[in-house]
Amino acid sequence: PQCAAMLVPQGRELDWIFSSKAGQEQLLASSGVATLILLSRGGLGSEEQAPALDEWELDEEEDEDEELKKFLGPFLLQLVRNKAGLDEIQEVPFACYQDNVVWSRVLERAYSRKTGMMLVEDVRLEGGHLRRRLRFKSLPNLIQTEVPLLGGDLDLGLDRTDSPSACSIDHGVLVHAYLAPLVAGFSLISRCLESCSAAGDPAGVLCVGIGGGALPMFLSSRMDAAVAAMEVVAVDVDEVVVDVARRRFGLVPAENLRVHVEDGVETVRNIARSRLEDGGGAEKEKVAEHFFHAIVVDVSDGSSRSCPPEEFAEGEFLRDARSALDSGGMLAMNVMPLGEESHRGLLKRIGEVFDEVYQLEVSSGDNFAVFALKNP
Repeated sequence: PQCAAMLVPQGRELDWIFSSKAGQEQLLASSGVATLILLSRGGLGSEEQAPALDEWELDEEEDEDEELKKFLGPFLLQLVRNKAGLDEIQEVPFACYQDNVVWSRVLERAYSRKTGMMLVEDVRLEGGHLRRRLRFKSLPNLIQTEVPLLGGDLDLGLDRTDSPSACSIDHGVLVHAYLAPLVAGFSLISRCLESCSAAGDPAGVLCVGIGGGALPMFLSSRMDAAVAAMEVVAVDVDEVVVDVARRRFGLVPAENLRVHVEDGVETVRNIARSRLEDGGGAEKEKVAEHFFHAIVVDVSDGSSRSCPPEEFAEGEFLRDARSALDSGGMLAMNVMPLGEESHRGLLKRIGEVFDEVYQLEVSSGDNFAVFALKNP
């Protein structure tokens, strides 16, 4: 159809997905129609109008919605005929926005000059699962970070009045679809990890891009000595994001986890140069005490769903990453290409620098986990 209407889920009128221009554009693009009419019971506002703490429940009155759609049908038909001159249209169908969120509470809104507005929220999903999420206004339909919440109410399910805000975060489970494939790629350097374990040394992992810190916390807490103890260094250029990760997602520095506010490209460049210049210097002490066995790049450009940004896909960064790696090391990337040609170009550049390149397609179909080995 050329046009369709959508009822905004009750209580979500101020969600960026429905109230921001970027969110509305993404809704329109995913709807497959030329014109999408958003209908809200409470009016579409902006996040500036929202209270400090939002709480909403899924509107389960489906029968009421059906009655409302029937009532609105003739008015919508007249609207599109008058405004768009689409006299041939006999009916305006209703699109449906579906996700599995049934309860949500906004914990914090923060602003960064690098990233823009961001939102931390606790959600209850169908089935009773509790999650804490980080979302950016620039990509309102994309969940940047999602971690499980644990608490006494989890097994029983929450009552309508209960809040998961006081629940603890489970760093031992990865719920984002692309993170498990990224971790699975460590099997490609199993010999390297086994050598570290046999020598009693931790494997060095550099995580470029922190988000909520789900991956560095998982690697530092779950990868035990049976595989190889891991010493994780996590860097992110956005100080506000790092602060939110520390306060809201439990990204707590520990003996085997260090967190730095640094530019990832410069960090890898400095490590590579220090190795080439005899392995010393202040940067060595600041970031790492040995070659890294794995470098994981999970960074978006902040304005589109694509990742990694261009500077992480260029030959200079790839060569620096190779120099910063141990002889048995690996570069791993979360890749969301803009298109097939862009994806092929990235794989070609990686293949020109590294000896072997592998990839796993993520179950969602949007991401690829790409792995590059320094040596066969």
